[in-house]
Amino acid sequence: MKRRTLLSTLALMGMSPVLANAQTADVPTDLPVIRLEQPIPQAEGTLIKIWSYACAFCFRFERGVDPELIPLVRKETALQFHTIHLSTKGQYGKVATPILAGLVAHDQRQGRCLDDEDSAFKKAKMAWYEATHYEEATWATEKDFVQVAADATGLSQDELQQLARTEDAQQKAKRWDAVAYRIAQIQGVPAYVVNGKYLIETAKIQSVKHMLSVIERASKLP
Repeated sequence: MKRRTLLSTLALMGMSPVLANAQTADVPTDLPVIRLEQPIPQAEGTLIKIWSYACAFCFRFERGVDPELIPLVRKETALQFHTIHLSTKGQYGKVATPILAGLVAHDQRQGRCLDDEDSAFKKAKMAWYEATHYEEATWATEKDFVQVAADATGLSQDELQQLARTEDAQQKAKRWDAVAYRIAQIQGVPAYVVNGKYLIETAKIQSVKHMLSVIERASKLP
């Protein structure tokens, strides 16, 4: 499938109608972004992706769009890429979020980017994605769910839970929860937000090149 078709199909199938927020005077009419009424705090200079392990379209963007898009964003813009996990989707979304938040700090201490192949965050994320969408796995208990991440990262369940209970992870998880569901309600997930203010209308994106152009233009808006 061509990348243009992939983006268009994923966007149209994965997104629900916009529920709130409209174009404002400072957003050009040909730029497919929505200015958030409540911006993400302290998010200037970032491209943030809101996602869920339980979202099939998030997984498809993860495999089919992000591997090309994110390196281009880093190369062509000054934006830093961050992700926020949506706790309210999936049986164990609320379990995954603090663990993922803890793994962010764990990787940072090891000097790893979150999309490095040896990133513990990426290993846990992909393990949950693949178990959910390739294997159609279900888990009877929280412990069974966490074991998937433990097997992928080489960290024990106790180590993962210890990372999740740190003050840094708890605060990060709270910050994620404070914005993720509110933004996900607008047009579903995955949701890409530039500078904490501009939500990309992915249903109108036709290619990775087009999406990069939208990100670049949105990053220059006030």
